[in-house]
Amino acid sequence: MVELLANESADDTSKKAYCKKEFREVASKSQALDAKIKSLTASVKEKKTAITKLAEDITALQAGVKALDESVAKAGENRQAEHSEYQDSMSSNSASLDLLSLARERMNKVYNPTMVAETTTKSPYDLSFFQRASVRVQQPPPTFEGGYQKKAEESNGVLKMMGTLSSDIEKEMAVAKTEEENAQADYQETIADAAKKREADMALAASKAQDKADLEGDP
Repeated sequence: MVELLANESADDTSKKAYCKKEFREVASKSQALDAKIKSLTASVKEKKTAITKLAEDITALQAGVKALDESVAKAGENRQAEHSEYQDSMSSNSASLDLLSLARERMNKVYNPTMVAETTTKSPYDLSFFQRASVRVQQPPPTFEGGYQKKAEESNGVLKMMGTLSSDIEKEMAVAKTEEENAQADYQETIADAAKKREADMALAASKAQDKADLEGDP
């Protein structure tokens, strides 16, 4: 009887040890599962966050490209307007120079005949003149007496003023030409930089779109 009780006690101890072992294994597996669940949950959350961030980045890049395109279009309109204004100004100044040249020519015919240049055409706006080899000096009208000399002196002052005005117009045209060339160079550089940025932004947006698609397709 004592031996039987001893055997049963030994069996109970063995079963108890086995149960403890099983409990430990189950607890260990449970902890591992909990850790895996937490890891998967965190991974899903991180994935959703990454997808949202990528979507925001893509939207921002697309908006930036659109704004850049609008800026380039506006710059083109402004450059066209500036160029048109430049052409109008140069045309107006050229016409003014022609008129001043014609006025000087006519005054010289009266007061300074030796300064008169002869044109090869009949057009008063043709500026291809050549100096006469010899010109007969116009004699003052007898009725003018000493007044003719006074008129000649006054005309010289007017001619000098016309020369100064012509010189100022020519300088203004030279400055305008330089400014136009610089403005065109700046515009072309701006367009080239904008094209490079647009290409880079579009490539980055495409890359982010692919990353987003990969995350969305990843189970």
